[in-house]
Amino acid sequence: MNYSTFFDELKSNSQQSQTVSDEGFRLFQECHTIDDRKKRLTAYVSLRLGAGDEIEEAILEDMKSITCVVNCTGRSNAISQVSLDKENLTLKDTEFRFAWKYRHCNRRNHDDMSLVQDDGPLGFAYREVFHMEVEDSAGHTILIFFYGKWAQVMNTIMAMTTESVPNGRPHLSFLNIPAKCIFPHDGANTRQGDCPFCVCIGNSSRLRLCELGNRIRFDDFEDFEVHVAFDLSRYVKITSETIDGAKQGFSEVTISLQQKQPEKVPDSDSMCHDSTNKTSNKNGKESESPLHNDRVTVEKLVEAISSKRKSDEKFTYCSLQELGPIFEAQNRGANREKLNVYGIVIGFGMPYITNRGDWSMSVTLIDDTKSSKEAVALNMFLGRDSKLPALLKAGDVIRAHRVKVQEFNSRIQLLGFKESSYVVIRKSDPYSDCNWFSDDQMEMSEWQVESTAKKEYTFTLTDCFLSRCLWKFGQYFIINNSTILEEHKSTIASFDHGAEGSEVNFDMTALVTMVIPIPATERGPMAPRGYLRIWDGTGPPITDPLGDNVLHNSDMVFGDPSPEAIDSVAQVINIVNEDREEEDKLELPEALCGRVINLTVWEDSHWNFISDGRIGSNLSSTAAVRPGQWIRLRNVSAKITPFGFQGVNMINKSVVTPLPEMAHDVKQLILDHDARLKRNDPVNPNSALLPPSPSVERRQTLTNNREWHGPPPAPSKTGEDVFFIHQCFGKYVRESFFVRAKIVNMKPAVDLNYEGSLLKCCVPIAGENVFQFALTLKDETGSIDVIVPNDVAEKLLETNAGSVMRSEEIRLQCLRHLKEVMLRHDLWEARVKKVLICNEIFFFLDEISS
Repeated sequence: MNYSTFFDELKSNSQQSQTVSDEGFRLFQECHTIDDRKKRLTAYVSLRLGAGDEIEEAILEDMKSITCVVNCTGRSNAISQVSLDKENLTLKDTEFRFAWKYRHCNRRNHDDMSLVQDDGPLGFAYREVFHMEVEDSAGHTILIFFYGKWAQVMNTIMAMTTESVPNGRPHLSFLNIPAKCIFPHDGANTRQGDCPFCVCIGNSSRLRLCELGNRIRFDDFEDFEVHVAFDLSRYVKITSETIDGAKQGFSEVTISLQQKQPEKVPDSDSMCHDSTNKTSNKNGKESESPLHNDRVTVEKLVEAISSKRKSDEKFTYCSLQELGPIFEAQNRGANREKLNVYGIVIGFGMPYITNRGDWSMSVTLIDDTKSSKEAVALNMFLGRDSKLPALLKAGDVIRAHRVKVQEFNSRIQLLGFKESSYVVIRKSDPYSDCNWFSDDQMEMSEWQVESTAKKEYTFTLTDCFLSRCLWKFGQYFIINNSTILEEHKSTIASFDHGAEGSEVNFDMTALVTMVIPIPATERGPMAPRGYLRIWDGTGPPITDPLGDNVLHNSDMVFGDPSPEAIDSVAQVINIVNEDREEEDKLELPEALCGRVINLTVWEDSHWNFISDGRIGSNLSSTAAVRPGQWIRLRNVSAKITPFGFQGVNMINKSVVTPLPEMAHDVKQLILDHDARLKRNDPVNPNSALLPPSPSVERRQTLTNNREWHGPPPAPSKTGEDVFFIHQCFGKYVRESFFVRAKIVNMKPAVDLNYEGSLLKCCVPIAGENVFQFALTLKDETGSIDVIVPNDVAEKLLETNAGSVMRSEEIRLQCLRHLKEVMLRHDLWEARVKKVLICNEIFFFLDEISS
C-alpha cells in the first residue's frame, strides 16, 4: 500500500457531502435511452411534487430517499449548502464563469447519451435550453439550466451584459429558487460545476402531474427573481411575469434597468440592508457604519459627484472618463491646457530620484467613471521630496491641480510637473457616519486633509463635497471589487509547485503578522532593512524560521501568526457575519491555517513607508504597516531554490499598499480560509490563539508549542498519559501517544444514509479487500487526521471489508454501527502512532476505545 499517495488523496478530498452525487448516480444509472431517462425524471418530479402513485415499483424503490417539496424546510444561501431538503435556495452575487450555446434540446433517440445529458435534467420537457456555470464567493461552482422562454431571454441578456462588463463576467443573483428546481446533476461535460446538484429554471413545461393537470412550471414561486448586474450601478431583474410577457424572445419584453443597491448586489457579505446597524470603532465607540447606510447608494454618489465637478467658480474638474476625448481634441489642434482632477487611489509606488535629479512617484487612480480595469496612472515629477503627496492606503482621495494628459503604450496617463499641487483626503475613522452630501466645511476631527502646498492652499466647499462623496464611493468600490489583476495574482501555496531555479514576479493580498526591523548597528552594506512576516491562509501549516540576526528578540517568536493577525481576521469575520443568517455565519478560528513566510525589504524608501508612513520627507502620524494590517503587494519577487521556496523579496519597483479591512480581496481570503477550517485542515501549530472565552480556557502559544492554562488531561483507562492534539505537532513528539477526542470527520466522505457509499472505503490489495480510510480527531486544542489501518478498522466497524463488499445486509449493519460512531457525543481514547514515510510524517490510529 502506498500510504503517501493515499494520504495525499485524503488531504485533497473535498468537504462536499457525497450524499447527492450518490443520489444522482442512482437516479440516472439505468438510463441508456432517452425514453428511459424521461421516465425516471418524470418519476423524480412526481415524487418531489407529492404525486408518485403511478410510478413503477422498481423506480420508486431507487428513489425512496428523495424528499417531497412539501416536507422541505429552511433555506440554502450558498452553493455548498444546496440539498434536496431545503425549501428554497438563494445565491447572491455569483460570478458568471462560462455559458453553453443557446440551442434546441436533443429529444430524439441516438447512441450518444452525453448530448442529452448536456441539455440537463429537463431537456426532454422543453424545446430550448441555455445553461451556464456560476461561482460563489467561496469558490464553489454550480450549473444553472434555463429552459423555454427563460432560455431565450437569458441568452439575449447575457450577450448584452457580457459586452458591457469590463471583464466579461457579470454577477448574477438568484433569489428564492423553489425546491422543485433543484436536481441531482449527471452532466457529461468536463465543465460541470463542483456541486453535485444543478438548478433548472423554466416556464410552462411539457410535464403534467396527471393527464388533465396543468403543465408544470419551474419558476412559479413567490418572490423568485434573477438579477443580472448590467454595469457598476444597475442591474436587470427577471421574474416569471417578465418571461410571460415575452411573445417571441427578448425583443418583445420590456425590461427596465433597476438601481443596483450596493448593500445587496454584488456583495451581500459586506453590506447590510438596515440603516440602523451599528459597529464599534477602534476606540470602542458605537457608531453607524458608512457601509451599512442605505441612504447612500452608488447611484446617488455618482449623480452628486457629476453635478459638482463643474460647479466651482474658480476650479472645474475633469472626470477620468473625459481624459481620452480631451487628449484626442489636443491632437487635433486644441490648446494643451492644464487640467484639474480628483481621483481615488487604489495603488501607489514609492518615490525615487530620476537621472535628472527630480523626485518621481506614480499613483494609480479610479473614480466614478473608471474602474480598476481602466485605471489611470498619475506620474508626478517634483523638485523636492517635501512636495510628494502623503498617501497612506487604498481608498485615499487625491486632488491634482495643473496636470497634463498624455498617452503612453496606448493608455491615457496624467503627468504632474513641478508647478502641480496635490491634496490628499481620507477619513480618520472609516466606521463613523457623516452627512455625505453636505456642502459644509469638513470636521478636521473626522477628516485628514494634507496638501503639498505647506503655507497656503485653496480648499472650497465644493472640494469638501467632492472629497466626501469620492471617499465614500471608493470604499464601496474597494469592498465590492478586486483591485488585483487575476493574471498576476498568486498565493503562498502556489510556490510549492514552482520549478527549481525559477524566479517570478507577482501580486498578492496578505496579512502582516509581524514587522521586524534590522537595527542599523547590525546591518552590513548588503543587508536588508527589515522583514515583514506575511500570511494569506494558504500553504502548509508551518511558520518559516527567522534569520539569525533577529532571533535575539524573543518576543518575535511567540505565536506566528501573531495575536494581532488573529484579531484582524476575527474583526473581519465579525463584520461579515452581521449580514448572514445564523447557519451561514463564518467560524471564528481559534488558530489559523496556512504558512507564514518572510518578506524581505531591501529599499530605504519601502522601509521608511512601512515603519513610519514616510513618503519623501512627509511623515505620517502612525506607521503605515503594522502587525494585523492587510496589504496588497505588487511586483514582488520569489525564487525557488534547491531547498524549496525561501520567501519573497521587495525589489526596487515593488509596491506595498495598505488595504481597508473590508476590501474585496481580504474578504475572499477570509472566505477561502473559512473553507479550510470547515474541511478540518490542520491549523498552524505556531499560531497564536483568540483570547479566552467564558466557555473554554484557551491556550497560549509559545515557540513550537502551545501550553494549556488549566489541568492536564486525566490519564487513560490503562493509566497512560493523555496528550492534547496540539502537542502532536511539536518538534519533539514521542512515537506513540494517547489523545482523548471526538471523531468529527471521515475521509473519503461517507453518506450515512446510503449503504452503498461504504464501498468507497474498501479497496482490493494483494488479492483481498481491505478498509482504507482516515478519521479526523478533534479536541479543545486542535484536530488531526489519522489513517486507520485495516485491523483497527475491522475492530471499530465490527466487520471486514470483504463482507461489506459481498453483502448488502452486512453493509446496512456496518452503516448503522458507523453512524453510532460518527454521531456520538462522548469522547474516544485513541493511541496515535507517528510514522515517517518518504520523509513525510503521517499519523496512524493504533487503537481506539470509547
